[in-house]
Amino acid sequence: MVTDLGAAGTQSQLAALVGVSQQAISAAGIQPGMLGEMLLAYCARLRETAAGRLSEVGALAKSIEVMVSELDQIDGLLAQTCPDLPEGSRQAVLSCVASARNKIAQRGASLVMAAIDPGDDIDAEDESTPPA
Repeated sequence: MVTDLGAAGTQSQLAALVGVSQQAISAAGIQPGMLGEMLLAYCARLRETAAGRLSEVGALAKSIEVMVSELDQIDGLLAQTCPDLPEGSRQAVLSCVASARNKIAQRGASLVMAAIDPGDDIDAEDESTPPA
């Protein structure tokens, strides 16, 4: 294994050092040069990628929160807009809305967790995703 970060390095050497494929290094836009500089550039690229993911995850989580909040307000809106709605009908509507709300919250949480999964295979993703 290469240990001299001050030496000239190749994409393959950097890939071996960080434990990814040479294709992942290439896809990240890392050019051959001093191994230490290549390592810094690769780490910077990983930070940029992670920041983008966190931003997307945050936006997704906020959107789900807003949808669930809107659904939670339906009971009050029904009372205001349909005061004469029979109780059985109102309960049927609320049951349907509660079911949809819970599904949205559960699926949304699953999507958020999948998006921030630390076991995510960054190497495989970088091979198919060109650098930004």
